[in-house]
Amino acid sequence: MAWAESRKPKLAELFIGNGSRKCKTWVTRITGSHERFGFNRVFLIEDGSNWANKWFNLSNGVYEVSAGEDNRYFIKVANGVIYNIDKADVLNALNEVPALSKVVHLNPSQ
Repeated sequence: MAWAESRKPKLAELFIGNGSRKCKTWVTRITGSHERFGFNRVFLIEDGSNWANKWFNLSNGVYEVSAGEDNRYFIKVANGVIYNIDKADVLNALNEVPALSKVVHLNPSQ
């Protein structure tokens, strides 16, 4: 059982303010690029909130955060750690091709 627990992906907790009617706060997971809007996004529902904050448990991936008026930024989550990144890093992450996508034939007759 302990082995299974240690193999689980680690989640990162992100806390942001609740915002207001005028300034909404949100977190999106970036899933790809989009011609018109720049990125395909999935808006996340907070995992909890109180009168001042809301929080999200984030798995590995790239996210955009809007934490109030004129406070938008990108983050990357890896193994439970949150890193601030810029737009160029997001574009690079979207262009990465998994190494397993190559097909190698071991039998020369194929």
